Amino acid sequence: QNLVYTNVIAYPFMIRCQGERNYLIDNAADDPYQTVDLYGANEHLVEYSFFGALKNAYQVGGGSRDGRIQNLHVKWGFWKDSGLDYPPGIDADVGERTAATMLDTFIINNCTNETLFSIFNHAAHTFFTQNGGSGTAVMIAAEMLQRGYMFNTAPASGTFNFMSCAANIANDGDGTGKRAFWLSPGYTGEAVFHTTFTRGNPDDLIKVDSGRLVMQQASISSGGTRGIFEIRSGGNGILLDNVLFGTEFDLDVPAGKLFEARHCQFNASYQNSAVAGYVNYTNNIFNGTLIAADINGNPARSVGISMKTNNAAATQVAVFPSASNSRNLPTQLCTGWHLVSSNSLVFDVTDPDFTNGTAPTVSISFTFLEDTTGTNTFYYNSTTGEKTLGTYSMSATNVGWVTKTYSNIKDARFSATNGVDLRVQVSGSGADPVFTSVMVESAYLGQHPSNTNPPPPLAGFAGTPINGTRPLVVTFTDQSTGSITNLFWNFGDGQTTNTAGGAVAGHAYPVEGSYTVTLIARGAGGSSTNTRSGYVTVNLPPSPNISGISASGTTNLLLAGTGGPTNGVYYYWVRSATNLFMPLTNWSVVSTNLFNPDGSFSNALPVIPGIPEMFYRLQLP
Repeated sequence: QNLVYTNVIAYPFMIRCQGERNYLIDNAADDPYQTVDLYGANEHLVEYSFFGALKNAYQVGGGSRDGRIQNLHVKWGFWKDSGLDYPPGIDADVGERTAATMLDTFIINNCTNETLFSIFNHAAHTFFTQNGGSGTAVMIAAEMLQRGYMFNTAPASGTFNFMSCAANIANDGDGTGKRAFWLSPGYTGEAVFHTTFTRGNPDDLIKVDSGRLVMQQASISSGGTRGIFEIRSGGNGILLDNVLFGTEFDLDVPAGKLFEARHCQFNASYQNSAVAGYVNYTNNIFNGTLIAADINGNPARSVGISMKTNNAAATQVAVFPSASNSRNLPTQLCTGWHLVSSNSLVFDVTDPDFTNGTAPTVSISFTFLEDTTGTNTFYYNSTTGEKTLGTYSMSATNVGWVTKTYSNIKDARFSATNGVDLRVQVSGSGADPVFTSVMVESAYLGQHPSNTNPPPPLAGFAGTPINGTRPLVVTFTDQSTGSITNLFWNFGDGQTTNTAGGAVAGHAYPVEGSYTVTLIARGAGGSSTNTRSGYVTVNLPPSPNISGISASGTTNLLLAGTGGPTNGVYYYWVRSATNLFMPLTNWSVVSTNLFNPDGSFSNALPVIPGIPEMFYRLQLP
């Protein structure tokens, strides 16, 4: 009987592990809605298992610590040859697209020192999601993803580090954007990747909205014929060290933000003239500069070239087209633009590095889907007016992606008064090419802007509460501004810690006294220090009053009083002795209890008839 995924009930997790040392070894399950929830499961081990899932495959949280998930294969279960199938008439591509809409493979919530090792995942919405956990991932990889690694919430302490990990972004999923690495708004931590491999067709190769990304010894390449990638260096910035780029991308650095690249090789072209923030390069290799109309999405995106959209519309076509399956079919789809009226797609060059003949020699590329019969004629604006680049004859029987590149053009002016700098004229009855990008490339044109480092950050913080009874727990909130890579906190009692920018640091003061707190904010532009003398005051708890000792039956005395600490966290000890003048350390502890929230207390003390006279003392920590 066919299992129709749209009819599956949204059940809780199939397996929940709690407590100490849970082991899941050599297991398989085809299509649970959610599979394994490791909640408060310390020192757990999951390995040699094949688990599919429709929604969430593995979730770790509840304070779990020192767990390990390894040697796994995670795949939407319909891929298994188990007699289960998609609804009749639906091909396997629908499975990949549906998985990339629904399935989140690893969700790392509140946990400490979690290890992911030797894991492969086929088809998912998001492969790895950090919602607060810390740990390490080694040799984990996934393909047919909408999103690779997503960071929402930083752990209270520690980081999640990645080594020899990979992601292939090749599925539109739910249409909310394809991203290989995404540090989402509100993330305050640092994500660190070593020896990473990434390929595919993401909209945003790297998107840092908050926090900081460090990537070392990585290889990034394109997986097809789509538009160019985008790297957004917001938040606390991006540091790339020894990264090899085999694909085009454009760089978005908002004002006041920083992008750093050291010892990188940009094999394909690279565009940076629209950067508003700071760019810092050290010992890199650049092979060129590009601008583009990135029309592999809706809306179309201008990267120095804008497309006139009044006579064009976005449409979906196959990523891997064939003669029987090239557009608007249940397969892996991507977005492109085609004509809906007139016969020409028109593009305007807006980047100042390329207008008015600034770039002396350029190449021009057009990427489109060929699955209809007709002719494309390509034009550019030159110093003597519009010129023809060439023509391309299309055939409906020659289905596939085509990139036409015209090189060594020395007279491109790109300053037409009518706004037509590039044009594609489509002719032929039924001719309907779908375009995903138009690019203009030149030799490397240098770095923009001229400022390579931001000014030093300005350190600032606030704490609450900063006055109270010991032990006093103070929450320190970072209020620093500027581009920050590290915060160093000195709490004034011999304790220090390092956090990322925007972090909240909690610290407990167990001893009474006045404490000076110092914060040092460091960034690419330098550092600054904020010292607040005597900022935290920790007081002794008030001395409670014993209101009386009264008999309670024949075997107990009732000790009661008021005026103790009112913060609800203080314990007291009741000690007894037969000699009032004995050193306190020789008095016996006969009871321990917690002060009531209003500072009152009461305690029943056991009495043995016939023993000598007893004395009682109340002791606070």
